[in-house]
Amino acid sequence: MGGGCPLHNNDRETGKNMVLQILVNGIVAGALYILSGLSFGLVYTSTGVFHFANVAAYTIGGFMFFQVCVTWGLSFPLALAIGLAAASVLGVLIEWICYKPLREQQASALQFFLTSIGVTFVLQNIYLLIWRSDPRVVPVFESLLDGRQIGPVRVTYLQFVIIGVVAALWGILHLFMTKTKTGKA
Repeated sequence: MGGGCPLHNNDRETGKNMVLQILVNGIVAGALYILSGLSFGLVYTSTGVFHFANVAAYTIGGFMFFQVCVTWGLSFPLALAIGLAAASVLGVLIEWICYKPLREQQASALQFFLTSIGVTFVLQNIYLLIWRSDPRVVPVFESLLDGRQIGPVRVTYLQFVIIGVVAALWGILHLFMTKTKTGKA
């Protein structure tokens, strides 16, 4: 007799279904990483600098969204607008305070890179002081947690929305970069 415990057909089927579900969940998570990768690529292509402080700008947007929507109980659209504005303002401030002086001094790519890492560390620690490291969860509409059963895999409407938004943003960015004068520059 073999040394292992053979799986019953039901156990094998459950295992296959679990792998498929994990694959779908991984594709959705990967879609969010695609957005991050696109932003890094866009910044690097246009500036020649790998800008880690992007992450700090995204983070302040998320924390401000949470603060306005969950902690203060204000509306989702207002929280979204404030989160986007906070991320944008921080990005501009990082540019003015950190990168513009480096450009004026004709700093090397290494100096830009080290500055971006330093800015990221400083901002991450400020965020930790303000919001701590406790996980934050933004409640979503219950209807978004419903979904469709596609064979053995359950896909929520929120997952469909995430994939759709990422695909739309990628498509818009692609059209902007390939069809506009600014994008081609």
